Amino acid sequence: MLSVAKKLEEKQRRETLEDLLKLCLWGNKCDIALTDGDVPMLKHSPTEAARMLDPFILRNDLKTAIDSFFLRLRPNKKGLRELHVVLDNMGPEFMNDLIFVEYVMETKLADRTILHGKEYPYFISDATRNDFEWALAELNRLDGGVLLFHDHRFWTHPYPYSEMKTVAPDLYSELSEASIIIFKGDMNYQKLDANIDWSFETPFQVRCRTFFFEGIALLQTHSFFRYRVTNSVFWHVV
Repeated sequence: MLSVAKKLEEKQRRETLEDLLKLCLWGNKCDIALTDGDVPMLKHSPTEAARMLDPFILRNDLKTAIDSFFLRLRPNKKGLRELHVVLDNMGPEFMNDLIFVEYVMETKLADRTILHGKEYPYFISDATRNDFEWALAELNRLDGGVLLFHDHRFWTHPYPYSEMKTVAPDLYSELSEASIIIFKGDMNYQKLDANIDWSFETPFQVRCRTFFFEGIALLQTHSFFRYRVTNSVFWHVV
């Protein structure tokens, strides 16, 4: 009975992780350009709406990433399983990100989560420390030292991430402690592959060049014409 219960619990945990990661993915289309400032009316629950968008996902390695990483995060040299999330937009996307990391922490899948944001908005909706502190206050939550927000000037610099080790060695060193890093959004994607016109067959490891860690996940939506979503990508790197 205990074996059956354990398998059921892991199955439920896997399904919940997949649902929450899809919310993080599709939340990426929710910046200020989505509605031109209008207040949208949701016709479905967020989870149901995310599932309905499954046919629009071009590259989906969620199940592999969940089984290989999120359910089995490896501790770093300090003995901590650290989840790092490089944020994109404040608003619905950021709230979805918080829900995801809250679940990861509550289920003891990670010991600490570090959210990386910008010192100031590179674009108008970019998440900053003020946004993080406001959100925690509104939710009446305390981080307790296990949910941290770190900003760094490098995130607003024009350099591709392959130059981070030279330009911002302190940030590179911090990211090297991560058990997995989630990058959100188009800007992070472009800086990961240096915005080079790679052929579609080029492995992601090659695109990242010198910026390469054991676990990298990318959640991104492509868009055009007022952010009409055309496809989405989830990559994980082993």
